[in-house]
Amino acid sequence: MCRCMKEILSGLMLERLSRTANTTNITFETFSLDFYPGEPLPGVNYSARDVMRRAWEECKTYARSFTPNSRSMFFQGPTGLGKTHLMHSIAHFILQKNPSSRILYVTSEEFTNEVIEAIRNSNNTAMTKFREKYRNIDVLLIDDVQFIIGKESTQEEFFHTFNTLHGANKQIILSSDRPPKDMDILEDRIRSR
Repeated sequence: MCRCMKEILSGLMLERLSRTANTTNITFETFSLDFYPGEPLPGVNYSARDVMRRAWEECKTYARSFTPNSRSMFFQGPTGLGKTHLMHSIAHFILQKNPSSRILYVTSEEFTNEVIEAIRNSNNTAMTKFREKYRNIDVLLIDDVQFIIGKESTQEEFFHTFNTLHGANKQIILSSDRPPKDMDILEDRIRSR
C-alpha cells in the first residue's frame, strides 16, 4: 500500500457478491471522484480527491495485475470514503478477467454471525461447512473488519482463516475505519502481514 494511502486513509461468485444489494454496477468506471473535495487538505498540497484518485489507481492496478501471488490489501479510512465501492470494483474486475475465480465478499457482521451460528449448532458439520466456505476460495473480502476485534471466537476463526488463506497464497482484502495499530486486540501475526 502506498504511503499516502496509509497516511490519509490510515453462492461465492458474483451472486454472492451482490446478495445484499445490487452491486453488479459497482465498478471502477462507476467510482466518481467528483464526490471528493478538490481543495488542498490543511497543511498539505493535495486534496481528498487526489488521495482517492491514487487509491482508485492503486486498486485498478491491483485488479489488472491480479495473480495468486498478489499481495493482500488493507483499506483504512473514515466511513463514506468509498472503501466498499473499491472492494466491489476489485472483485468484479477479477471476475470479469477470470470468471472461475472463487471470490467471497462479506461484512464483518455476516462473518461474525456465521461463526456464532456454527458454534451455536455445536457440531463439527456446521464448523466444517463454515471453514470450507471461507478457506476454499481465491479472494476473501471482509468489510469493516474492526468490528471483529474483541469478539474472541470470531477473532480466533478470522485468524485461522487468514492464516490458511495467506499460507495458500490466496488473497485477503480488508477494510476498516481504524488503522491496524489502533486495533489493540488484533493479533500481531495478522498486523505484520
